[in-house]
Amino acid sequence: MSELEYTGACDTGEFMRQRVIHKKDMESKRVSMKKRKGIIKISAEFIRDDSEILLSVFGKFIPIKIDYDDFKQEFTYLGRSPLFDEIEEVAPYPEYLVVITSKQDGSVEKVEFKRASL
Repeated sequence: MSELEYTGACDTGEFMRQRVIHKKDMESKRVSMKKRKGIIKISAEFIRDDSEILLSVFGKFIPIKIDYDDFKQEFTYLGRSPLFDEIEEVAPYPEYLVVITSKQDGSVEKVEFKRASL
């Protein structure tokens, strides 16, 4: 059985503790993202000005490849998310729109990815 070893400090930082996490325990608690691939596009202006929202987006999306279009001033992220639809390995990556729902105070309430129409 494959095991992962985790070493971390307690809150007070007074001592280190060690525990073993079994890989099968971790796999049963997470959504497989191997087939959940897609593309999102974000403007350079948005990246420059909205760091709180970006933290919320990238908390639900793992970039694998990043391209920048200087003419459009836009980043294209190819990556994985548990919120994406499953696709076959050989299928082209679908494009998703990032939908942000904000609370009244302007903070992020919800991040969703909506599959863009063809």
